[in-house]
Amino acid sequence: MKTLKTALVSLCTPALAAALAVGCGDNGGAAPSASTTTAAASSTGSAKPAAANQSSKPMASGAASAAGKASDTPPAGAGAAGDTIKYMPKSCETARAFINTGKLLGGDVGKALDSLKGEILTGMGGKGDAEKAKKADEELTNAGFTTSSLKELALCMDKPKKGVVAAAVDTSTLKGKLSDILPKVIETATGKAPDKKEEDGYTVITGDKDTFIAIKDNMIIQAATTDDLKAAEKASGEGAADFADAASNVIWVRAKGDEGDIAVNVKESGSDYDAKVVMPVPKGMEAEFKKDQDGTLKKFSEELNKQGSKMVEKPPFDVCAPVVKNMKVTADGGKLVISSTFPQAVLGDLAKQVGKDPKALLGGLMH
Repeated sequence: MKTLKTALVSLCTPALAAALAVGCGDNGGAAPSASTTTAAASSTGSAKPAAANQSSKPMASGAASAAGKASDTPPAGAGAAGDTIKYMPKSCETARAFINTGKLLGGDVGKALDSLKGEILTGMGGKGDAEKAKKADEELTNAGFTTSSLKELALCMDKPKKGVVAAAVDTSTLKGKLSDILPKVIETATGKAPDKKEEDGYTVITGDKDTFIAIKDNMIIQAATTDDLKAAEKASGEGAADFADAASNVIWVRAKGDEGDIAVNVKESGSDYDAKVVMPVPKGMEAEFKKDQDGTLKKFSEELNKQGSKMVEKPPFDVCAPVVKNMKVTADGGKLVISSTFPQAVLGDLAKQVGKDPKALLGGLMH
């Protein structure tokens, strides 16, 4: 049952997917890139970018801007918490997401994924082979850029070939300007220097087809078209209200899945993460749910735990056993609520597994 795996994946993997969300795609870095699509899909289960015929009704609302609601004080050079949200457009037909990568990629998670940063960032400029990616990684390291330099990420997935990704970087440890470092890294990774120009206060980079990047101070903005990029550069905040309280979460996703709207929230709770996924009742179970809600919840919970136990039998998801063990299924407003509280160390362990074999995560998601 697709919805069951949606819940399992949503609870355990969005943090790692977030780490791969900027670039690292195979479509020449279009925004959202192939990896960005994978990131949102793994955070939301069955969300797909081809959603042009779906309603564009906002998934969340709020009169006040979401930017700046996080209580954390950002490190020097990283800007204010929630800054990335003000670059998001109003229309996001497929998905909205906010990830506090500063928290997720700190400690063991960041260290385990640091060897992948060459692929993560240089994929924005186009395709590159493994050897070039390795050299690009070395170049990033020499420039003082580590995985933990990425502090937050916001993304909007709209119609096919439309979307915006904004990433805030802690520039305090960089040996040079971000606008100088990234073009050089893209050239190293792809073997081709991207076009670079100064425009309206931004350094605008154009690489392979559909690669449009703007850099200003500590912010990297990637869009699928020049029009989308120019609109994002204005930082108007017109889409911020639809991100509601996103910046107070470690992970916040609102997406349209095959079976309806899906919401993912992950918050810190001491040394644990509290994760919650709200999703529609699976197709074929609606009538049973209305007739016998308690019985349906029990049946769904048993099946969820059964599949979850099977999923964590093998790497890389074996480290997610605490997530499955602590899962609870309830109902709210006619929707299913799947929640779990688990040690933050679980994500560090998962990152170590993925650091050894990045393809294992995607393989686990696809099968």
